[in-house]
Amino acid sequence: MLNNSYQDFMEQFFQAYYQKLAGENDALALRLPLSDKDQSMFLDPMIKSEWKQWKLVRSDLKESDFGKLENELNIKLPEIFKAFLGTYYHCFDNPIGPNPISEPFKALKRAWNPYLVQCGYLPFAWDEDGYYIICCDLSYLPDELSCPICQIDHEILFDLTDEYEDEYEDEADSEFEINKELRQNIAANMEQLAPDLCSYLKGFL
Repeated sequence: MLNNSYQDFMEQFFQAYYQKLAGENDALALRLPLSDKDQSMFLDPMIKSEWKQWKLVRSDLKESDFGKLENELNIKLPEIFKAFLGTYYHCFDNPIGPNPISEPFKALKRAWNPYLVQCGYLPFAWDEDGYYIICCDLSYLPDELSCPICQIDHEILFDLTDEYEDEYEDEADSEFEINKELRQNIAANMEQLAPDLCSYLKGFL
């Protein structure tokens, strides 16, 4: 069961952001070459064009779905992120990150990075065109509303972690540990974007 206050915030945010984009440039930002797997997200199923405007669809994700994701990626999701990922299916572009019906955790899985997770960051979107991986700093837990949102240039991150690739591939995810110097270098290259997830999202409105 999602936290009600977090879910209420996410519901209001996603609806407001969708309406904002729908009123800009003839809603071009909401048109994508959607596959038939996401047919229930088509705003108008009768349109034959490959590029279709999508609509928000209420998520039906369960706690067990989040449990499987946490086990798969070796992470623990804060409740506010469960609401972020589990209120609506949508196709918003990065740096929010798409989560369509066919791939409900698409953005988070694409951004996932073992080194960031080991350093206490939750990567949730990869703005590849802008070179940044967007993360939540989890070092302030259990106070979820004090966890800053930050970003790191992916080229800098890959340069910092390149020498550890062989070691990581030889270890199980749960046994792999990075050293203090790498943690410090990653932290030093993080740029804070917002004091918390809610503030980060409000910035898009």
